[in-house]
Amino acid sequence: MRNRCRRFSRNFGVFEIYTYEDLELVSASINTGIKDYVNGKYRVMADITVGDNWIPAGTKDYAFAGEFDGNGFTIDNLHTTDLTIDKVGLFGYIAEEGRVNNVKLTGVDLTVNIRAYAGAVAAYNNGIIDNCSVEGEISTVQWNEGDGYSVSNAGGITAVNYGTIRNSFNNCSIAINRTSLVSMVYIGGIAAMN
Repeated sequence: MRNRCRRFSRNFGVFEIYTYEDLELVSASINTGIKDYVNGKYRVMADITVGDNWIPAGTKDYAFAGEFDGNGFTIDNLHTTDLTIDKVGLFGYIAEEGRVNNVKLTGVDLTVNIRAYAGAVAAYNNGIIDNCSVEGEISTVQWNEGDGYSVSNAGGITAVNYGTIRNSFNNCSIAINRTSLVSMVYIGGIAAMN
């Protein structure tokens, strides 16, 4: 029997991801903070189309510290329009021990509030991102005119990079829609801040 995401087997040690539902379950499981998921090994086994507003894998408290292998398959239609999420990407946070490899994202459509951090692969990267490609669009919008001073970071691969990015490219357009004169905006093709 294949080691499906829902039937993790310690004999093989790898979560295999075949469907959007598997991918969604991986994200939710990592975000619970259970060590086996936060530090898990994952491998995409088929092309996947994201169905709903995406909730990123890895939070500030439970940053992803495992290995995620996109295996050359395409993850299409990664999108969110939920303006309450402030760390947006396939991953919210990647820890120093985290590794994300061979991810191919197409049809990216991330719309975030002006105070958010957005990158197609990760909002925050402290680990290693290697051999990843992204195509699509990332845009910010002013969420509330009364927000006052705000900082926004938008990068094609990651918003904030304290780790390593290798052999990766961005083909996302990045649009910053700023209506406040007291907003600071950082943008970059690979990383907004490095």
